[in-house]
Amino acid sequence: ALNMLTRTSAAQYVEENIYMNAVDVGWVSTGAHEQKRQRLFGNNRVPPLDSVDGAMRIFKSITDVLEGEGDLYGKLLKDYKVVNW
Repeated sequence: ALNMLTRTSAAQYVEENIYMNAVDVGWVSTGAHEQKRQRLFGNNRVPPLDSVDGAMRIFKSITDVLEGEGDLYGKLLKDYKVVNW
């Protein structure tokens, strides 16, 4: 439902300088200990993101718009890139 809201409403909101996007930040764990995360990396497994990395994936899209990426609205972002819905 949030994806459809983003796709259908973003064009109207951008007229008011509100840039609406959906961001898939991936698996975020607020309880993962750094030592455990390092062990997972060492075993070629991708550990969950920490909350800072998850927040940066959202914040990056905001800075992109502020730096002139004017057509960045109504999109789905994953791993810092626009992906297909």
